[in-house]
Amino acid sequence: MKEGMRIGAAGLCVSPPKELDGPGQYRWCLEQAAAAGLDAFGGGTDALPDDPGVVRPLGEFARARGIELEVSAFRCVFDLCGPDAKQARDVLAGRIGVARALGTRILRTGYGRLNVRTSRFNLAMPLADHLRHLTRALREAARMVEDRDMLLAVENHCDFTGRQLAEILHGVGSSNVGAALDTGNGFTVFTHPHEDVEHLAPLTITTHIKDMKIVDDDPRRTVCFGVVGCALGDGHVDIPWVLEQLAARSPHARGLHLLIEFGWVPKDPQRSSEEQNAYVFQRSLAYLRRVACAAHIEPVAAVG
Repeated sequence: MKEGMRIGAAGLCVSPPKELDGPGQYRWCLEQAAAAGLDAFGGGTDALPDDPGVVRPLGEFARARGIELEVSAFRCVFDLCGPDAKQARDVLAGRIGVARALGTRILRTGYGRLNVRTSRFNLAMPLADHLRHLTRALREAARMVEDRDMLLAVENHCDFTGRQLAEILHGVGSSNVGAALDTGNGFTVFTHPHEDVEHLAPLTITTHIKDMKIVDDDPRRTVCFGVVGCALGDGHVDIPWVLEQLAARSPHARGLHLLIEFGWVPKDPQRSSEEQNAYVFQRSLAYLRRVACAAHIEPVAAVG
């Protein structure tokens, strides 16, 4: 196993105080991440301004606590070959500036908006045309991140299968553009997440470590089975196997961010939403630390 993978979170299970401004909320998030002993954090950057003077101290705060960061690239990257290309370039350049000020090379994005239009099921756009459009847009993004020595990670965001996203990324042909592998989203496009791992592990820059399970009693289901979110280890994703695949096949395995994410968890009537989210997160964190240890994924080196 490669050593030094970093266990972190895609976001917090509680929201920051609303009275704080964007940078204040982000610092609050970093304080919570540090208190939880996380090595990486991937949420909260959307509200950060394109002002290095404001952002840089936040990166220094995180580094002093051994936390590596990621920055949202928004979805501007998918407009880089259309009529809004100039505006999209300006937005992406601003996000690159935020990432640099925070001291990270990783920008992440996802194409799908959790709807049919931005998925492989869009009947108004032939699938081949859809894939070509995304490939062209990401080639433009590749030029920008390559010039600045940044990494752009594209999530399988409830839009395409891992095989299809891998086809897109191979078509882009840049080692600076790869996958933000979500280990649970495959269920949403009717494919097993393990197939996504097979295709995307060799392209993975960062992750969302997510588990989901197939159930009979989901009231939202419209076919014979339903899919719901759950704590890591409670579902149908073989997390230990996923870690083995990533350790063996990801070109960024050393220092890879294993960011816990969960969603679509059925409401527990015995707990408030905040209590339930905290419960699921703590169980997931304990599980991921346990299986990482069993897989001999050594912790990151101590800071300082």
